[in-house]
Amino acid sequence: MKRLPACLLAATLLVSVASCSEATERRQPAPASSSPRAPSPAPATDTGKNVDAVRKVLLSQPGAKGRDAPDAQGALVAADGPGAALFVWETRDGRFCHGTANGTGSSSVGCETNPRKVGRAPRLVPLLSTAAVEWNVVFGAEGEVAESAACNGAAVDLREVGVMADGRRTIYAVEFSDLRSGSLDVEVTRGKRTAEERLELLPGADADSDTRRCG
Repeated sequence: MKRLPACLLAATLLVSVASCSEATERRQPAPASSSPRAPSPAPATDTGKNVDAVRKVLLSQPGAKGRDAPDAQGALVAADGPGAALFVWETRDGRFCHGTANGTGSSSVGCETNPRKVGRAPRLVPLLSTAAVEWNVVFGAEGEVAESAACNGAAVDLREVGVMADGRRTIYAVEFSDLRSGSLDVEVTRGKRTAEERLELLPGADADSDTRRCG
């Protein structure tokens, strides 16, 4: 993974600390490909069977127990790579949590303080932006299905992670080799209708910064 500029790395660390009470709400873009692809079920993991061991490391931490422990669905894999993985889950009282762990026993956990309400209208919900496996972005779709994602017209792999909020919010994840700003183009379907939505990445980021941009 590329080194982040010092100022952006500092900002990322601040976001990680804040997520102990509230998960980062930032929308992220996508890496380049050719044409948009439909979301694929969780791909074969680079961590292989070790992903279960990494999950056990994470869930053994105090921050992932008690009221912040996963509900019956457990911790869902949002991203995985050699020796590390990013998990997301919903607590029994409906709050969003995320955690990162690796095979060496290092881990971090963050949970929102309150459950997120499901919107009345179809929408995308930014949930998390973090440097975990690579630069990872997690978002939800309510009342619609995310079919594909693109950054500047180039397809981004869209991973369907699972469902939360009693099945009313589907969770998706995208991954970048480095930090991105701008907006991710997401094609969604609502019944038989197709629409395009934009998921903002790094709200408030300076357009003239060194960060690579989408949109």
